[in-house]
Amino acid sequence: MEQLGKYLKRLRLEKNLTLADVQKKTQISTGYLSEIERGNRISPHPTILTKLAEVYGVGDREVMEVAGYLAREGKKIFSQKEEIEWAFSAALMDPEFGRFINRGRARFMPTEMKIELIRYYEKMTGKKLLS
Repeated sequence: MEQLGKYLKRLRLEKNLTLADVQKKTQISTGYLSEIERGNRISPHPTILTKLAEVYGVGDREVMEVAGYLAREGKKIFSQKEEIEWAFSAALMDPEFGRFINRGRARFMPTEMKIELIRYYEKMTGKKLLS
């Protein structure tokens, strides 16, 4: 499997984006982006990867698999609770969806409600966040 940094750099170049372009779209510093691409940051936080996936036009799950957060072939690296929390965070980061949810209260939301909101988000956007 392709190394995360090389993979992200390839996606950026395929979109003809500079690091500065990506910084403007994601609010992630060019220095940090450069460190990820060079392999100096081997485990960027999933929220960072979710932002990059959106800019590069690829699925969140694909980027998480390359980063090693989710395993291919049905094996999981996240526990079920961690996967739900990651998916819920990814949905909240979407400005069209997240603006309807009070982020302060969201962390106290029951797991079942988070799952329902994630499923609604998946249906609304066509993105697959939960396995």
